[in-house]
Amino acid sequence: MIKHCPTFCTCRDKNRAEKARLRIINETGNENIHVKIIDLGSFESVKNFAKKISESENRLDILVNNAGVLAQGHKTTPNGHPLIMQVNYYSAFLLTKLLLDLLKKTKSRVVNVSSNGAGMALLFNLSKLNRHMTDGVDYFNSKLCNVLFTQELAKKLDGTQVTAYSDHPGITKTQIFETTPTSSWPKTPIYLRLAKRGPKVWFIAQLPKTWSRSAATTLSIAAKFGPILRQGAENCGNGPKRF
Repeated sequence: MIKHCPTFCTCRDKNRAEKARLRIINETGNENIHVKIIDLGSFESVKNFAKKISESENRLDILVNNAGVLAQGHKTTPNGHPLIMQVNYYSAFLLTKLLLDLLKKTKSRVVNVSSNGAGMALLFNLSKLNRHMTDGVDYFNSKLCNVLFTQELAKKLDGTQVTAYSDHPGITKTQIFETTPTSSWPKTPIYLRLAKRGPKVWFIAQLPKTWSRSAATTLSIAAKFGPILRQGAENCGNGPKRF
């Protein structure tokens, strides 16, 4: 059964990953949970991780690209890219590409966690993706990239056993907001109104979903057997829709 399958918790923080591993074991009874370290802010880390997985495993049934950051300002990675773009999109793209041969060995799925914020990428310009604009613009652009990547991946994988999906898990009460000051929120009317109502604590308190409820959306796409959506479709928590 799927709940007894080997599962890799990938994280750049070994201590937090280990805590997550133990919690999963305690709640599911599946002791086949392993911690693997990867830093999406480094292409070398991504390549090393993919190499180790490809050498140690003979199959990969599910790949969920879930990691993401929000307000990173002008921070760049050792590879010279905006941190938010590399973590949210570039490294997920690279990791998926490097693991494709392993994924093709079985009937597998790739799930790219995006956001409804992709629809707010009004300043999207391929020639400017590697240039920091604002935290909000960068974030929305990275989430639209997740969607576009999923669409193109689905086309290229047509005829193979691998399918690709993207989802919006819902605005969620996670630590991503704890390090994001209201001054870094996207400069759009709805966010400006929220910012005027009070500090970030107010905004976090109003978030409708806990992390476990949001994860259920992604996991339902990743783990449900049989066809669940058309290739390249997005699940937004309220049922599937086309991009």
